[in-house]
Amino acid sequence: MFAMGALDDWTPASQCQALIDKVKTGHELIETHVYAGAYHSFDALGLPVRYLDGVGNRSKPGGCCGAHYGANEAAWKAFAADVRAFLARHLAAP
Repeated sequence: MFAMGALDDWTPASQCQALIDKVKTGHELIETHVYAGAYHSFDALGLPVRYLDGVGNRSKPGGCCGAHYGANEAAWKAFAADVRAFLARHLAAP
């Protein structure tokens, strides 16, 4: 299960999905979730959204610079529910 923030400008969901789409064997086992309104580190509850202007960012032209990160409680709650459901489906006793 891959969890991604829709607003992630450090590791954009579109780039992650492009990599995931290259998986040939076992692709049916992969599940992706993109959470609206969420940036990188959306699961770091208590961490306010900030912009780091000096960090390297290969997702930007020239590989530099800046990215947002910080918590999104609604996305985290949806993520936690999705993880529980994912584990229940895939770890259930036969």
